[in-house]
Amino acid sequence: PTQAEYTDLVAITTFGVEVFRLSFDQGVAKSHKAFPASVRLCWVEPITGMVLVCIGSRTLQPFDLTSKSPKMPKFDLVLESDQLIRAHDVSVLPIYDATYCIHADSENNRVSLRNVSNPSQGTPENDIVIDVACDDRPVGDLRLSTVDNLLIVHCLDRGMSLIFDIRHKDGPLVPCICGPCLLPKSAPEAEQAAWSSWRFLSGNTVVMPTTGAVFRLRVDMGRVLQDFRARFPGDLVAVMRLLLRRTSCREHIVRALRRALSS
Repeated sequence: PTQAEYTDLVAITTFGVEVFRLSFDQGVAKSHKAFPASVRLCWVEPITGMVLVCIGSRTLQPFDLTSKSPKMPKFDLVLESDQLIRAHDVSVLPIYDATYCIHADSENNRVSLRNVSNPSQGTPENDIVIDVACDDRPVGDLRLSTVDNLLIVHCLDRGMSLIFDIRHKDGPLVPCICGPCLLPKSAPEAEQAAWSSWRFLSGNTVVMPTTGAVFRLRVDMGRVLQDFRARFPGDLVAVMRLLLRRTSCREHIVRALRRALSS
């Protein structure tokens, strides 16, 4: 393959977003595009080239750096009057064929997803809002991960996780398909205490700051399928759709079909 003549480097500062073009032949970098803004916080999704910056108490500005016109329509998060956006309240994650700005709203026990990769879908009426409350108690601080296009919501204060598939809907709602999955009570006290300090990075990466260890989160589809069947008994179509949207689930698909034929 032909070697690329240049690459683009992106710098995000409190003064805005700037794209520098690095020429391999000349060995120099020049400013290619600049988007001035008063940036308070930023989030980067390296796989899709999406950058999201906070330019106010609740205003977010997305940039699609793979597009010829990177600057996309800004929008406001729905917050209480005294709330400010915090760094861990927002994640930018790819799920299926879109990239979402996901707001983990601990105050209202909900997670809201807005499509920031497709402007026609990035409107309030197209937002996906998920209720993560298991009972009447507050769920506390939330963190997010994605594994195989499944959205995983971690409730740090309770030491549990909930799994959602945004393409599986019960009417207008996106129900939990598995969970709550609790941190084992047999786990050492130090591990249970450290749960709240774990850093859930882009996608399925988890970092333990106390030890510096880095882990990749995985999902046991056998356990997910067991919970899914209990929640939606007898719905073979829903089971098959869930499995066909996942990778490496051939064995589970065959078992599901055999089970259906034998019953």
